[in-house]
Amino acid sequence: MKKKSIIGIIFGVGFIFVSFYFLKYYLFPFGAPIISSSPNCGPEDRYNFNVSINSKEEFVDFIKVNKINQWVKLDNFRNGFDGEVNWSKVISNVKVQRAGFKKIYILDYNPDTCSGFTLKMLSDGQVSIYGCCGK
Repeated sequence: MKKKSIIGIIFGVGFIFVSFYFLKYYLFPFGAPIISSSPNCGPEDRYNFNVSINSKEEFVDFIKVNKINQWVKLDNFRNGFDGEVNWSKVISNVKVQRAGFKKIYILDYNPDTCSGFTLKMLSDGQVSIYGCCGK
């Protein structure tokens, strides 16, 4: 009887920890709740597109085709000041992380003369954009 109780408790505690691990990614897939604004920064913009992204290339293709918002300008990936975006360079700078059963595609970029912007997109189409411009 004691052995069954101990095994039941171990499985119960394990189930709770695994549940919290996956629930965390569904409630806050980008980490903390939405980041508010501060001088010259944010607020974080979040969108949900009805797409499925399965690779870095699909992520970059989505950026090419869709205007996500006015701050997604990949100026630091341009060939010269007014040149075309070097999409191969963009793809090579995309990072991928796991978020439960999903993947997060992450691109750090600089629009206009700003720096420190981050675009994150989950494989299920959820998007987060945050950055600062100025000091």
